[in-house]
Amino acid sequence: MKEFLKKELYSFRAVAAILARWLLLAVPTGLVCGAVGTAFHLAVEHVTEWRAEHIWLLWLLPVAGLAIVALYKVTGCEGMGTNNVIRAVHSGESVSPLLVPAIFFGTVLTHLCGGSAVMPVMTKLYNITKNPLYLEKLHEYLAYADSIMYDEEAGLYYRDGKYVYPKHKSVNGKKDFWARGDGWVLAGLAKVLKDLPETDKYRQEYIDRFRTLAKSVAACQQPEGYWTRSMLDAQHAPGPETSGTAFFTYGLQWGINNGFLDSAHYQPVVEKAWKYLSTVALQPDGKIGYVQPIGEKAIPGQVVDANSTSNFGVGAFLLAACERVRYLESLIQH
Repeated sequence: MKEFLKKELYSFRAVAAILARWLLLAVPTGLVCGAVGTAFHLAVEHVTEWRAEHIWLLWLLPVAGLAIVALYKVTGCEGMGTNNVIRAVHSGESVSPLLVPAIFFGTVLTHLCGGSAVMPVMTKLYNITKNPLYLEKLHEYLAYADSIMYDEEAGLYYRDGKYVYPKHKSVNGKKDFWARGDGWVLAGLAKVLKDLPETDKYRQEYIDRFRTLAKSVAACQQPEGYWTRSMLDAQHAPGPETSGTAFFTYGLQWGINNGFLDSAHYQPVVEKAWKYLSTVALQPDGKIGYVQPIGEKAIPGQVVDANSTSNFGVGAFLLAACERVRYLESLIQH
């Protein structure tokens, strides 16, 4: 019995020692990663707000681009990015410790000057250079985003990993999909399909995702023609919102105009949306109203009214209007 207890005590001490070692490694690592992640989020949020208040910063985007290129060159991180860090975590491959600060400061500087690396940029760069790596990276980045933000059941995208259900819920306990964010995706997929080569091996995958997203978007349109900021919970932040509605209108009308969506099913959705855009959002003085300010979520209690406008809302409206004109011209021609 005594030997048994000694053996058990020895085993307990060994396990405790291993646990203590792991805790000594895990706690500082968690604190450092948490601090860096928090600093990154706050920095991006702060510079984005600051840029909105100082719109002239957009003119510095070319300078910011050169500075970022120089930063990566000086740190020896040319050709590297976030995916290298992810692969290092999964496979154990080595990565330069300077890559993390390069990504951090490069991203913050990009947001400060209004830069954006959206899906259509990749197809346009391919069409300019004919380098297939751009199309591969496009698919790789979208697959990574899908793994974090895409909800298979709803057929919609969360704004980012912070808003995934059930960790985050609307005020009524529902999944919270931000209209402008899903508008970005639907419009982005439309522009990708416009430029993507017919022979691209992932083309059908993009088409299927575009159609699935279009179906989910159409299903949650409000009777008045607009989409609420929280798409599946109209009471979370009730009332119309123009930027998301305009992006959806553009994407759906583009899909109809180019044969990806059935006109009999989707054109009535577009007609209701365009009626809202042209009679409610569009003000008598030409201003586009009901545009939620810069943000990343539907905010309960936030006032969005006829006087709420912003340049990106106007841009989304004009995108929708252009596709509307193409649709009407096609009716005249036929």
